Amino acid sequence: MTKDDFIKAGFSVVDSDNNENKLLKFLKENYPSVIKDNEINLQELKAILGLPVDEKVNGYGLNFVGRNVARAKYAQKTDKELRLNTKMSKNIDTTQNLVIKGDNLDVLKILKNYYSGKIKCIYIDPPYNTDSDEFVYPDKFDKEELEVLGLANLSDEDYERMDFSFRTKKSHNGWLSFMYPRLLLARDLLRDDGVIFISIDDNEQANLKLLCDDVFGEENFRNIIIWAYRTGGAPQKNEVFAKKHDYILFYSKSLSYTFNHLKEKIYYKKDFFGAKKDEDGNFYAEVNLRDVIEGEIELLKDGIFYKKISVKPVLNLSSERVKDFPSQKPLGLIKFLIEIVSNKDDIILDFFAGSGTTGHAVMELNKEDGGNRKFILVQIDEPIKEDKPAYQFCIENNLPPVISSITIERLRRAGEKIKKEVEEENSKAGMFEENKKPVPDIGFKVFDTVDAPKLNVDEKGQIQFPEINIDPISRIYNMIFTVGLDEPTQAPEELVKDCIYKVGNNYYITNSDKISKDDFTKVIDNASKSSGKVFIDGWTASLNATLQHFKEDVKIVF
Repeated sequence: MTKDDFIKAGFSVVDSDNNENKLLKFLKENYPSVIKDNEINLQELKAILGLPVDEKVNGYGLNFVGRNVARAKYAQKTDKELRLNTKMSKNIDTTQNLVIKGDNLDVLKILKNYYSGKIKCIYIDPPYNTDSDEFVYPDKFDKEELEVLGLANLSDEDYERMDFSFRTKKSHNGWLSFMYPRLLLARDLLRDDGVIFISIDDNEQANLKLLCDDVFGEENFRNIIIWAYRTGGAPQKNEVFAKKHDYILFYSKSLSYTFNHLKEKIYYKKDFFGAKKDEDGNFYAEVNLRDVIEGEIELLKDGIFYKKISVKPVLNLSSERVKDFPSQKPLGLIKFLIEIVSNKDDIILDFFAGSGTTGHAVMELNKEDGGNRKFILVQIDEPIKEDKPAYQFCIENNLPPVISSITIERLRRAGEKIKKEVEEENSKAGMFEENKKPVPDIGFKVFDTVDAPKLNVDEKGQIQFPEINIDPISRIYNMIFTVGLDEPTQAPEELVKDCIYKVGNNYYITNSDKISKDDFTKVIDNASKSSGKVFIDGWTASLNATLQHFKEDVKIVF
């Protein structure tokens, strides 16, 4: 049956279209002149509000070809859904971590229903704007797409300019059009006290700063972190000086963010007043990590100047690499960023996951402080070139030669290593039970993104219903993601095989035509007693007499 069929029959229908922007809808209906190409005309809005309009002021901000299209793509409904990948998952029934394979523009929209306003920290290392035309993210742009987005009234000249921007990310316009909708979605997902870190190089650092000012607000810019990724080396082609550093833009969602006061051991060559000794006999002092720079610091004795001493922080962000996996993200750097902004139960998101460094960092932090931070990683199935070591690694380990294989295999191996380290430490002689550390969550549910079901119309105008070939548990998870009431990492309890599942107080039903009226009655009674709700998968439901009987008690999900 179609969504309209259920609506006409009097059912309550839930789908991602229900998450509409109510303010935008109000403006379109009541003040249509304010909205142009899905953008607000601020001058027109000021005029309607009776505020002074200065025609001589051009304003200040970032503008680029494709901005309106990119903004419309942010609001566009995704045509993808998720399929649980049991083979690549680990500890599937207990883990609270997620790895999702697919285009992050689609995945962020899927995550938004439940995770909007729930993510504490986002770290991303997006693909940089380079001279290469190779870019695996398939952001669609054609005249049919413009009609869908409500932007069909473009001149031929404007269309050609945007066509070029979307087909190559070598231009600033193309790269910014790619990043804009993803950053808007990232902002939606952040908690009010959430923060985002974005790695970037010289080529787009200035433009990304302006774009982030637009998305997150200039007042929420916290810092640009400069980190050295190498030492030494001669200038490369077209360089005057050897390039040794990149940047990390740091924004908060609001001014309510907080820092954690970290301590770091700083080692010295000889003893001094108040020094401590580690197990190897080296002298050290504990200081706030953000207060330390390489060079000289003053040591105080009873509050009075004592002497200066040369120090060097132990944390070396420039040279750390994971031997077995290709990565440009040092583990120590990501651990540091997450640690200074997160608490032990926070959710960390990386939607350009690469080799999985962010997930690895989360597990390491949990090992060290007994925390229960959760990670969500998103990585598109980017093919690996045959001349790369990672390609050979995948072949030798019977893995598909795509980046997401590296992501998942690294998490698997890093998790096992962490588990072994914790267990070895806990088994040491004389270790009291209360001092033993718990093994952190080293599992992850893996989901693939696939095309969502959709109705087609044949040449005769007849509706063709899609063949539903996704497994029942994946249909249940898609309902959970769409409804947005229950945390999607939970393992649903199966009550009737391949049909009825329970999460918390809520019930999710697929293949509803296969269950009896007694089953329906029991589920609805139990949900009513626990203040729960009953949701039915619309793609596998039929408008039969049994379902009609319970239409006041259930919601249909598309």
